[in-house]
Amino acid sequence: MLKWFKRGKPHTDTLAPLDQIPIRSLETTIGTTSILSTEPINDAWARITGEDPMSERSNFVVRTEMLWFFLHMLNRFAFDIGGPEFRAMLQDAIAVNAVKMMIETSFDPSGAKPGFDVEAWHGRMVTSGVQGMNEAEADYSCCTEVFAESGVGGFLREDSMIGRLAGRIAREVDQQHNPDLRLLIGTTAVDALIKSGLKQQVEQAHQVIGRRQ
Repeated sequence: MLKWFKRGKPHTDTLAPLDQIPIRSLETTIGTTSILSTEPINDAWARITGEDPMSERSNFVVRTEMLWFFLHMLNRFAFDIGGPEFRAMLQDAIAVNAVKMMIETSFDPSGAKPGFDVEAWHGRMVTSGVQGMNEAEADYSCCTEVFAESGVGGFLREDSMIGRLAGRIAREVDQQHNPDLRLLIGTTAVDALIKSGLKQQVEQAHQVIGRRQ
C-alpha cells in the first residue's frame, strides 16, 4: 500500500541526530500550517456553502486536502532546491508521519465500543490517507505553476496548483459550481503558504543535509 514511498533503502537511515532537527521542524510546519489554514474556511463554510453546520465529512475533506497540498509544495520546493534525491529524502522522512499525525488529530477513538480494534482501524485510516495523498500528488504534478493570473479568475483555473486545490475540495463536497468557495480556498492557501516560510525552511534543511548527499 505504501509502494509510492519505497525507493530502495530509506534515505533517513544514515542521518545524524543534528540532521534530524530541520526534518522535524519541517514536519511541524507542514502539520501546523495545514491545520491552521482550515480555520478561515471552516468559519465561513455555512455562509458560503449553505451547509449549516459544517459536516464532519466536509471538515475532514478540507483538512486532508490542505495537508496534501502543503506536502506537494514541500516536494516541489525540495526538488527545485536540491534535486530528486533531496526531494525523496524529505518525502520519506515526513510524508507518512504527517498523515499519521493528521489521522490522530482528526479522530478520537476513546469512545469506541468494547472489542473494537482501534489499532487496526488506525492502520486502515493511515493507509487510506497515504493512498489519497499519492493520488493528490499525481494530480498536482500535472500543474506547471503555483499561481495563475491574479484576481478571481486565477482561482478558477486548475492549471495552477492553487486552482487545482480549490477545485479538488469544491468537487469533493459537491460545490464545484461555487466560485466564492474556490476563491476562499485559494486565498486562504496562498496566505498560509506565504506565512509558513516553507520554502525558506526547505532551503535551510538543504544547507544542513543536502551537502552530505
